[in-house]
Amino acid sequence: MVEPSGRARLAYCSPLPPQATGIADYSAELLPRLADRFEIELFTSRGCRPPRELAKRFPVRRLATLSDARGFDAVVYHVGNNVAMHRQIYETALEVPGIVVLHEFMLHHLIRELSFERGEDEYLEQMRHCYGAGGYTTGKRFLKLGAARDLWAYPMFERIVDRSLGIVVHNETARRRIAASRPAAHVEVVPHFLPGSPGPERRDAVTLRRDLGLPERGLLVASFGFLSEAKRLEVALRAFARFRHQHSEACFLLVGDDRRHPGLPALLDSELGQCVIRTGRVSDQRFTDYMRATDLALNLRYPTGGESSGTLLRLMGLGKAVVVSDTGSFAELPEGCCARVAVDRDEEDQLLALLLTLADDPMLREELGRHARAYVEREHSMARCLDRWTEAILGIAEAKGVPTQPVPPLAPMEPGDIASRLIDVVAAGLEDLGVAGEDDELVDGIARKLIDLRLN
Repeated sequence: MVEPSGRARLAYCSPLPPQATGIADYSAELLPRLADRFEIELFTSRGCRPPRELAKRFPVRRLATLSDARGFDAVVYHVGNNVAMHRQIYETALEVPGIVVLHEFMLHHLIRELSFERGEDEYLEQMRHCYGAGGYTTGKRFLKLGAARDLWAYPMFERIVDRSLGIVVHNETARRRIAASRPAAHVEVVPHFLPGSPGPERRDAVTLRRDLGLPERGLLVASFGFLSEAKRLEVALRAFARFRHQHSEACFLLVGDDRRHPGLPALLDSELGQCVIRTGRVSDQRFTDYMRATDLALNLRYPTGGESSGTLLRLMGLGKAVVVSDTGSFAELPEGCCARVAVDRDEEDQLLALLLTLADDPMLREELGRHARAYVEREHSMARCLDRWTEAILGIAEAKGVPTQPVPPLAPMEPGDIASRLIDVVAAGLEDLGVAGEDDELVDGIARKLIDLRLN
């Protein structure tokens, strides 16, 4: 175990329970253990009152009082993509540089909302800072046309990385993406720890399902967590509807907050909603009970912003068979501890084939679950992650770095996204030539030529 030389003092800035975010839950579980190695003061955003057990153990101050880092060996900021929970943390991290924990590198929605409060020009300047002239032009296209899915190609983490002394991420996917745009940044990988320790389940499967009000027979397939559009529920429900032609007693369980999935009510009102059970947001214990009752879990995700899923680790730690999307950090999982489905035109057919195979082979589900549990207990234990946290914090603090100067954008798109790169080059060229967005006939003609190239 790595021990700090003395007890370094940390200012720790993060959402905390009862704020409804996985980052708050993450910090609440990490803090008592991190306190064995560091002297910690909590800094909270306006309106955030930490739970009594944390307030009794740690000094708590308002984030507005953190005007500089004097008196602390390091300031740690946890930053996510939700403006309501991360506005003040993000803005303070820009003013008082420290160690920024990016639970995902996708910050576009956060930056866009903050920028719009000052006007569209501020948003365009943010896009220019991150992605140069092409980013500025693309920002104008976003303002005019929307293109919500395209936002994921422009994660907008660059400004906070430029202003930070170091970055902590939870997986290699996030580290590589940040390094592609900001190669000089000090980036440390600290694996996401296995959340909670639920203890043994003393009820048999039938009793557990009965207590939860679930059907006592038939395969139980489930998706867990924040059920956004990125969870691929439309694909999953279509595959499940076809699956039920051969397994008519099967049920699909949706456990978690689904209020921000605008298309879900229409999906469930169609024939795809047959034998689907929605729970909404539930208590942590209830959440674990539903996991225990599940035969097969789906943790599909696309697009992805480099996040690591605490929900996935909990499922794997319980020895559950899980199907994941073969993309992002989920593609880093070793063979044999989960089943994978590619995000392509055959995604639904692949998922159906996996459902049929795993439904008919309980021994295979058990084997996947056993390997999954062994993997997370070995690689994602709290003890191992605490060692990495200690090394990362002390390593960044002792490097005595300074915020880096912004560099020209190097990788605003995924390397293989040739079509988007070409569009950016052409758009930047049109901008340089003085072609305005109102020149519809010219722009439409060029767009048709690009479409004819069929690069995607």
